Amino acid sequence: MGTANPLAIPMGGVNPRNNLFSLLQTANRAGLVSEAEVQNIQVKILDLLKDVIISFTSNQSSSVTEETAQNLLRSIIYCLDFYCMKMDDQPTLIQTLQSADIKDIYKEGLELLGLYVEETKKLCRRVKAEKLATGLIAYNTTIDKAIPDFFSGYDIRFQAHDSTADIDIDYPLMFDDMNIKGILYIRQYLEKLSLENAFCRLFTPKDIEYLLKSYGRTYHIRYEDYLLNICEIVLTNAICSKMLDNPASKIIISPAEGSMLKGDLNRAAPEELPSIIKRAANKMIAELSITEPAIIDYVHRYEAELLARLKSALQHDTLSKLVITTAVSNTPEMTFDPGKKMDNHRFRLLVQRVLNCTEPSEKAGIIMTNITSVTDFIDILKADCLFDDEYLTLFEQLGDLEISVLLRIVFCEELRAAGSLEDAVAGLSKGYIDWKDQLIMFLQNISPYRLKTIAALIESQESGQ
Repeated sequence: MGTANPLAIPMGGVNPRNNLFSLLQTANRAGLVSEAEVQNIQVKILDLLKDVIISFTSNQSSSVTEETAQNLLRSIIYCLDFYCMKMDDQPTLIQTLQSADIKDIYKEGLELLGLYVEETKKLCRRVKAEKLATGLIAYNTTIDKAIPDFFSGYDIRFQAHDSTADIDIDYPLMFDDMNIKGILYIRQYLEKLSLENAFCRLFTPKDIEYLLKSYGRTYHIRYEDYLLNICEIVLTNAICSKMLDNPASKIIISPAEGSMLKGDLNRAAPEELPSIIKRAANKMIAELSITEPAIIDYVHRYEAELLARLKSALQHDTLSKLVITTAVSNTPEMTFDPGKKMDNHRFRLLVQRVLNCTEPSEKAGIIMTNITSVTDFIDILKADCLFDDEYLTLFEQLGDLEISVLLRIVFCEELRAAGSLEDAVAGLSKGYIDWKDQLIMFLQNISPYRLKTIAALIESQESGQ
């Protein structure tokens, strides 16, 4: 075979726990397995390697290069580890290794590995079906091409330990584990990517894309071409936005809000920063109704990293590079178009479609996608197709400019009588029809700074008349 002792090669990194050899070493130290028995198991594995080599060469040869023999051995160990991973009772496992035929254990490990691959393929299809709408090239090519290419070329018989051959998984995770190999690596990659996608889906695609574009402007890059992690950028802004007492769903932070946050954090004592981050993260989790333990753990795991980055940013006056703010624009985009109203037939169909939907975020999405006129928007509010918190979910989809246009129409008299938006909102009380009461509740719960921003937009509209 061209190799003196292939079992002498390093075995670390085959899987997260390197079960077989760690188990044998531990058992040997504890006196449960003798040195002779360990060597006997190694000899059995070498005999198995001979069979695998013959299979690898299609019965043409029992000799291969040293490098090929080492790779085949790693693949064998990976399959044996898979068998070991299924057994929680270590004494029974040790007894099995001592008495059973290694070839039988290997065969069962191969079968378990095959089932695991099929389950991971299902996860891959789910991740692809639920992927985010983004122009980030590395994200799209990893999901659409690189991981499917892995499955096309993955050979559990001869390359079970290999997860990187001829594929380019470029998209970086927030928390990746490059020490894991083979299908176990791909599985943990997909599981974490699925968690990150699930978190990002709590925010509107429009806001995420706008945030990524703002990231590109901040760093003077075309963001689509870079190896960015979407979840990390979104989560950073989400936690920092919550520090400003913004709604948890708001990840777009204005430059003025960025300055306000910088002042607040600079005034805080360094030892207060961990609790500030923790408090904002917990509020965000509660307000977004995140109940999946894995996502909650993911968020909390990021807190330590955010703390380190936040301390560095404050020390070097680079908070504007960490917390992404929107570019200043004199012509903010607005969903509402002063164009003609929707005809009655289309409007009735839209109302029925909203009524047939049961998910608040989906209802809001249907409305925001199909309504372009502020008049139609008010009419849909009056149509009794939304209930209770569904109104708040819809209002949270509106930008500051849309809200300013809406308020000028809905609370025209109240604004004129109060003289300012802040005074008008403070003086509003429930007692209107339901949708107006919900709008009041929404206004009275947004941050004071955002209210000032909306007030300035109302003033600019009125002065421009």
